[in-house]
Amino acid sequence: MKSIIVLFTVILLGLWGLLNSILLGFITLPNFVLTLPSTTVELGSSFGVLNGLFSSLAVILALVAVFIQGRELQYSTQAQRDQVEELKHQVENQRSTTEAIIRQLEQQHKTNSIHLLHAEHQFHSSEIARMDTILDKIEGDFSKKNLFDNSKAKKSNHIAKLGAIEKRIEKLAE
Repeated sequence: MKSIIVLFTVILLGLWGLLNSILLGFITLPNFVLTLPSTTVELGSSFGVLNGLFSSLAVILALVAVFIQGRELQYSTQAQRDQVEELKHQVENQRSTTEAIIRQLEQQHKTNSIHLLHAEHQFHSSEIARMDTILDKIEGDFSKKNLFDNSKAKKSNHIAKLGAIEKRIEKLAE
């Protein structure tokens, strides 16, 4: 398209130069006799053809520019559509990646919670065993009745907490 515009411009400039050469008398044609203008009015009138030529050229070049801009606008619009599609694809990939990461984090949280509950379970089991040992040692010794009652209450408390932990572990394991 650019080469056509350059060729057309060269042809028009060549015609303009040829016409000027003929009008100024540098080129003479045998069957075409021109006289040089004697006044500036005649000189201005002799360029009327050139005015029409350049006006036509301006209109044609304006139409070519509009055509080129329209085509560039189409290319730009298509590029933007392609970019939107690519961004949609990237967002979808990011969403699926994010969902996978969230599932992994949830699973890790669940695993960590189970490990924590197992540690609490071991603590309460060891405390129950310790209370059993204390209760066995002081059973029947009425001078340590307060210690016996406190140890028995602590053992009951640990057994209750142990039951709650086991329920939470079962719930997380589902």
